[in-house]
Amino acid sequence: MDFGTCGIGYCFSKKYWNKANPAYPYYPGVNCANFVCQCLVAGGVKTDSTWRKGTNAFVNTQALKNYFTGKGIKYISRPSASQIKKGDVIYTNNGGHVMFVMRKSGNTIYASGNTNNRDELALSAGSIYGVLKTSALYK
Repeated sequence: MDFGTCGIGYCFSKKYWNKANPAYPYYPGVNCANFVCQCLVAGGVKTDSTWRKGTNAFVNTQALKNYFTGKGIKYISRPSASQIKKGDVIYTNNGGHVMFVMRKSGNTIYASGNTNNRDELALSAGSIYGVLKTSALYK
């Protein structure tokens, strides 16, 4: 899968960070997991009967983490900046909110999210509750 400029859901995120994707349900006020899952799908991650449009694992932050950790994807609590990569899903707000990592520059993580409508919001690792290492799905 392409890890380049438009790879791993990058172009998808740029298009939908501030609006609903008409191909998916929208969950007002709680669309963050749905958005990052759409980024993952746009990047080439295959869905299944448990993780697909409209399922709990697709729209709930904890269920998303449980699904991917059950598939062998690592979750790291209180990660350092060096443990976060483009294509990962970061958890903020004590795990209640997720964003898609778009890029990094030094120790600054740039992540996008829908619900709170953020396009490459600059974050430090200290503000990140956890990281789901979904970048591993692109190797």
